[in-house]
Amino acid sequence: TAMALLCVVGSASPIKLRAVRDAFAECAWLGAVEGVSAPSGVSDQPLGKDETERGARNRALAAAEAVPTAHVVVGIENGMLLAHEQKASAITEENRVLAWIDAACIVVMHRPRRRPPPTHP
Repeated sequence: TAMALLCVVGSASPIKLRAVRDAFAECAWLGAVEGVSAPSGVSDQPLGKDETERGARNRALAAAEAVPTAHVVVGIENGMLLAHEQKASAITEENRVLAWIDAACIVVMHRPRRRPPPTHP
């Protein structure tokens, strides 16, 4: 019998779970998509590409740790980025008028199944 495939999302957010289910359905994914609460390890409102990506990666890794049988894990983190590649460590009165973009970073990791070591008589 074929083994059911499992994707685990590092989030319990219904919006994020639906987004992953919809995306995987477009790719003819035949497995289940489940969510687990996973810490991002970044600030509540990540600023910049690096912090946003780090949050998504941390969520994917936490999902992998929470469900070791997952074939695929996904981490999603939203963060605020300044347009035009400008850097900012905080939203201030001076930069509040600049163009901020609410962007999502999505990290998808494949976890190959480990085969048990061969047994020798």
